[in-house]
Amino acid sequence: MSKKNHCGMESELGVSQLFSLKLIDFTEDYIMKFTKLSALCVCIIIIFQGVAMATDIDEPAISLQLAPGEHLTAGGSESMNGYEFTPTENVTVTALGVYDLAGCTFRPAPCADGLLDAHEVGIWTDTGNLLAAATVPAGISGERIGQFRYINIVSQELTAGQSYIVASLNPARDYTIDDGFVLGPNGTSANYTFDSRIAFVQGRRKVGGFQYPDTVTTINPFLGGSLLLEPARPNLPALTLQLAPGEHLTAGGSESMNGYEFTPTENVTVTALGVYDLAGCTFRPAPCADGLLDAHEVGIWTDTGNLLAAATVPAGISGERIGQFRYINIVSQELTAGQSYIVASLNPARDYTIDDGFVLGPNGTSANYTFDSRIAFVQGRRKVGGFQYPDTVTTINPFLGGSLLLRGEISLPVPPTADAGINQAIHAGYSVLLDGSGSFDDNTPIIDLDYAWNFLSTPFGSNAALIDADTVSPSFTADLSGTYIVQLVVTDEDALSDSSTVEISSENLAPQALVGSNQLVLVGALVQLDGSSSFDPDEDMLEFDWTISSVPSGSNATINDASSAIANFVPDLEGLYVLNLAVSDYIGSGIPAIVQVTATLAEEFAEVQIINVDTIITALDKSEVTTVGNQEAYGNFLSQASIAIQTGDIVMAIDKLEKAITRTDGCAIRGEVDGKGQDRDWVTDCAQQAQIYPALVAALEALLP
Repeated sequence: MSKKNHCGMESELGVSQLFSLKLIDFTEDYIMKFTKLSALCVCIIIIFQGVAMATDIDEPAISLQLAPGEHLTAGGSESMNGYEFTPTENVTVTALGVYDLAGCTFRPAPCADGLLDAHEVGIWTDTGNLLAAATVPAGISGERIGQFRYINIVSQELTAGQSYIVASLNPARDYTIDDGFVLGPNGTSANYTFDSRIAFVQGRRKVGGFQYPDTVTTINPFLGGSLLLEPARPNLPALTLQLAPGEHLTAGGSESMNGYEFTPTENVTVTALGVYDLAGCTFRPAPCADGLLDAHEVGIWTDTGNLLAAATVPAGISGERIGQFRYINIVSQELTAGQSYIVASLNPARDYTIDDGFVLGPNGTSANYTFDSRIAFVQGRRKVGGFQYPDTVTTINPFLGGSLLLRGEISLPVPPTADAGINQAIHAGYSVLLDGSGSFDDNTPIIDLDYAWNFLSTPFGSNAALIDADTVSPSFTADLSGTYIVQLVVTDEDALSDSSTVEISSENLAPQALVGSNQLVLVGALVQLDGSSSFDPDEDMLEFDWTISSVPSGSNATINDASSAIANFVPDLEGLYVLNLAVSDYIGSGIPAIVQVTATLAEEFAEVQIINVDTIITALDKSEVTTVGNQEAYGNFLSQASIAIQTGDIVMAIDKLEKAITRTDGCAIRGEVDGKGQDRDWVTDCAQQAQIYPALVAALEALLP
C-alpha cells in the first residue's frame, strides 16, 4: 500500500495566499498612453503579528483585477520599480517575490511558463536602509503561488507606523512579453484593494541598476507585488480572571504602579500590553459606560529594572478587549525561560469602586485567576507615584493591574489519513469489495469525511467500473485477469486531503491456508496447531498469522508462536475454541482457514474416543478381522469400558481399554499385525489399526491417575 499526502495549495514557504489576480477590460488607448512607463514587480510575504482579534487570515493584502494588456505594451529602460507602504501593525517579512506573467496568458506564442529574467528584489526603510534583498531566479524554480514567484529571506520585523519601500529591478525589455510588474492604481483601471493592515503611500522608482528607488511617482505608482499571510498565531492572555461584584478595591487610593512579577517556563513572545477593564456597568454605579475611564500606561521590565517595552492603553474602548483586559500592540518582545519579569500599569488616584485598571490579586481576594501555562506567578509588585519600575514587593495584596498577550503556536490544519485497505489476490470474474474504513482525521468526524475512489490502472481492455465510488466501501467486478490499482482520496472539512492506493491482482494467485481436522482435547493439554500444509500456487514465500476468534467465556488462552506454520496453545477451560490461520504472500492474504478445538475433562474425552473407535470396529469388513466373533468381542470391551466410565468405575474402564489395545497394537509397536499368541491382533489391517490404536491410547492416558 502506498501513500501520498495532499495539503491543498500549501507551498514550501508554508504560507496561505493573500493575493488574488483576476481580469477586467482595459482600453487600448489607455494602455498606449503609458507605453513608456516602467512598472513595479515586487511582492513581499509578511507575517502579521497583531492581536488575534485584529488578524484576518487568508484575505488578500492586495487584490488586483487585470485584463490582457493591463501591463506595459512597449519597451522600457532598466529600472527599479516599487511602492512605499506603512504597516498598520507590526509585521514580519519572510520572503520576497516578483510577478510572473503566467506563461502564455499574455505573451504571444511561442512562450513558456516561468520568469523570462531573474529579478533582484529588495525592501528598504524610507531613509534608504536596505533591510533584505533576494534574487528570484528566471524560470520556474521560484515557488509560484497565484501569479507570483517567491524566494525566502531571513525574516525582517517591520514596525507599525514606519514607512518601507519594496521594489525590484526590471530589465530593458519589450514588456508585452516580459514579466515582473503590472500597472498600478493611478496608472490603469486596475481594481485594487489593500488589506487594512497595509497602507499604500505612493509609487517609487529609479532608472538604472539595483538600488534604493528614491524617486516618488504619484501619477503611475506601479503595483506588481503581493502579500502572503502565514496562518496567524493566536495571541493568548497571560492572565484570565473570573470576578464577582466587590472583588476589586472598594476605597480610594493614591496614584501608583500595580502589577506582578512572573517567570516564563519556556521562551515566550509578548505581542501586546493591557490593563484591567471594569467592564461597563458590571460593578460601577449608574450612570456608567463601557471602556476605561482613564488612559493607563503599561510597561514590562526585567527584574533588574530594565524597561523592555511600554504602551498607553487609551481611555474608552479603542483598546482591544480580550477577556477582562484591554490591550495595545507593542513591538514584539522575546522573554527567556527562567528569567523573571514585571508587568505593571499606572493607576490614577480615584475611588476604585468606580475606576478600573486593577483588581486584588490571589492573596487578597477570592478571585478565580488563571495564568497561562507558560507563566509562573512569583509575587505582586507596586510603587506609589508616577510611571516607573515597581520595585516594591507586596505579598498580602499582589495587585493584578497590567497584563500582557503571549503569542501562541501556529495552528495549521492537519490533513486526514487515507487508508485504502490491504492488497487483495482474486480470480477474474470476482466481485471485489474495497475498504476505506481505516481512514481518519483528527478534527473531522469520520462520518463527515469525503471519499473519492478511482482506478489508476486496469488490465488492457477492462471495462471495470466502481460502484458507489464516493462511499467508504465501493465495489467492482474484476472482469479480466490482471492487476487493478485503485486510489482512495479522503478530504476533510478543511479541504485538505490524503490519498492511498490498493492493488487487486489476479495475476498472483492467492495462497491457500490448510489447518487439518477439528480436534477434541483435554483441558490443560498442549494443543498443536499445524498449518504446514498451507501453500502458494505461485510458490511465493508465505507468512503465517494464527489468531483465536472464539473461546469459552472466562478463558485466557493465547497462541504461542502465532507467526509460525506450527503453533500451539493450552485450553484452560472446557468448551469450544475457534482458531483462524491467515497465510499471506507479497500481495496479501488469501481466505483464512478455521479449525475448531473442543476441550473436555478426562472422562468425557475418553468416552468420546471409545465411541469413535466403536464406530470404526462395527464398520470393519470380515477380511479386516481375525473372526467375526473377535470383532464382536472387541466391541464388548469398548461397551464395557464406556459403561464403567459412566458409573464412575475408572479402574474397570482402564482394564477394558488395555485389553482392547493389546488386540490392535502390532502395527504401531512391531510394524506388522501380531498374528500369533494369546494376545494376537483381532484387527488385521494396519490402516485400520492406525486409527484405532492412538485413539484408545489417548483415552487410556486421560483416565490414568
